[in-house]
Amino acid sequence: MPETAIELRQLHEMASEALHWDSPARIRRVWEVKTQWIPYTRAKFLIRKAEESLNRPKAPRLPCLLAYADPNSGKTALLKRYGGLHPIDCNQKGDAIHAPAIGIEIRSPDEAALYDSILTAINAPFKIEDRVQKKRNQVLVILEKIGARQLLIDELNTAIAGPLLKQRNFLVALKNLLNELEMTVFATGTPAARIALALDEQLESRFEMEELRRWTYGEEFRKLLESFECRLPLREPSELQAPVFAKKIHELSEGFIGEIAELLMHAAIKAIETKRERIDRKLLEELNWKPPSQRRAEARGLR
Repeated sequence: MPETAIELRQLHEMASEALHWDSPARIRRVWEVKTQWIPYTRAKFLIRKAEESLNRPKAPRLPCLLAYADPNSGKTALLKRYGGLHPIDCNQKGDAIHAPAIGIEIRSPDEAALYDSILTAINAPFKIEDRVQKKRNQVLVILEKIGARQLLIDELNTAIAGPLLKQRNFLVALKNLLNELEMTVFATGTPAARIALALDEQLESRFEMEELRRWTYGEEFRKLLESFECRLPLREPSELQAPVFAKKIHELSEGFIGEIAELLMHAAIKAIETKRERIDRKLLEELNWKPPSQRRAEARGLR
């Protein structure tokens, strides 16, 4: 393999350090690509909007943000990235951690579950069987003490997964929590999350709804592919951003960023295993990759 094949490319550190590893080690590194954050314009915009709310002085009815999208569109990765930009400070010289942004996941539309998820996120001791009011009081005291200003809620659409009364109680509990502590929310979810918020008009009116859209084919999509390629530890350039190649990848992924990552990881692994060391159209065809809509149709027996 000529050294120039490596030298002429600008590879991400996670790829460049692995180029001379053996195949099993490089394959393990390929699987790590999906855990890496790849910045793009829409995500940067949403992160800026969330940070604007986080940095505002405490006040009644602070604006909140919901980023909604179909599954596999990068919602959870976006929220994880944002949380990583605002980590919990252990504050070893103080008597409590400092946590301006707290990430939680709603597992059920239940008031107690809301408090459980918050207490778990900040490693506060509590008992599942404790009364809801006790948990609520504990949450109020601790969040005030640690300087919490923003809740990061993944999969807000889960709030409509149960009986209507529970849904309403959950949203009222969330609204009251935000009101008492003058906090804001950055949430993600499927389009159904908008339906969930509609159950409480006061809470809904505080949320700005922003869609995390599927990728359309164009210059920015090709730049995204280039960002993926520079993270793949392949010893030869693939030129994924070439228009003909990029259009094929867009067709197979249907513009879902999670699908793009999966497709390229499987392709890179095949390139390593077959010692071809690059992804090309022939290799993509050998994968027999089916677009998401086709897989769903087949699973439902429609094809």
